[in-house]
Amino acid sequence: MNDKENPTCFFLRGFGKEIWQRIQFFRIKNSRISEVTITENMLYAFWQQPGLWIEIFEAKEEQKNGNDLEIYVQTPSGYYLIACQAKITNKNGKYSSISHNVGSSRQIDLLLEYAKAKGGYSAYLLYNYATGRQLNRDLAAINDIKEFGLSCSPAQPLALCMELFKLFKRRVPLFKFKDLHPHIAVPFYQIVCDAFANENSLRRFLFKAEQTEIRVYDRSQLPNEENWRRIVLPEEIERIDPNPAERPMQIPEDTIQRFNPQYRVVFNNPVTLRSADKRDIVRAHDAKTARQNRRI
Repeated sequence: MNDKENPTCFFLRGFGKEIWQRIQFFRIKNSRISEVTITENMLYAFWQQPGLWIEIFEAKEEQKNGNDLEIYVQTPSGYYLIACQAKITNKNGKYSSISHNVGSSRQIDLLLEYAKAKGGYSAYLLYNYATGRQLNRDLAAINDIKEFGLSCSPAQPLALCMELFKLFKRRVPLFKFKDLHPHIAVPFYQIVCDAFANENSLRRFLFKAEQTEIRVYDRSQLPNEENWRRIVLPEEIERIDPNPAERPMQIPEDTIQRFNPQYRVVFNNPVTLRSADKRDIVRAHDAKTARQNRRI
């Protein structure tokens, strides 16, 4: 889909470049920037674009992982789930924690199991910056490498790669930016925008885990107010929380024994979303805003 014809595609393409430049800025300063920080900045940027009809929900459960997300993408046949774990390149252009364990389990296995149980795809949402020396020949030939600032990689091929290293009793190396791009991992906007036009593109990009039946979700199933609360006001996102001490403590990632997403993000296609669904979204926002105002 031509990103000039769809505002979400245009926005995501530009936001990928912004992530690349933001990480570059912190690397030059020799300062730390984390996946959680970028995720929360990204959600705030989504919130600032109401015309894109991106819905954001936060898990009600306190024990949650800010690096884990549920992403739903609208397609012509319904909504598909991509269970994502966010990872960021380090100063050496590597992803330092994709292959590590959580307790007795591999973190990637927890991601795969969650996606399988919910009938979704499993993937890594990658926040990237790499120097010229950290690029391969194919990446160096790309006109605007900054579009890879926000990319997405299927988890299944990485899990298979780890199994091969285990089979030959070799230590699993850290995956590098140039190992995954541009052929395994692609810019995130490309995944969303191609899915807007054709749901089969998700299978092409993200693969389907063995014995997993991919489920098509209806829009009415996504709010699920029993487990998720809709984010309406900007201060509900931790990045600009006026009272951070009052929020539940963030549980360290290595202590969570399961994939436990903190956020659910729904990418509605602003071009094809029905007027009735847009009215429902507006009513839900207005209702929650009214409840919050009454508590003030």
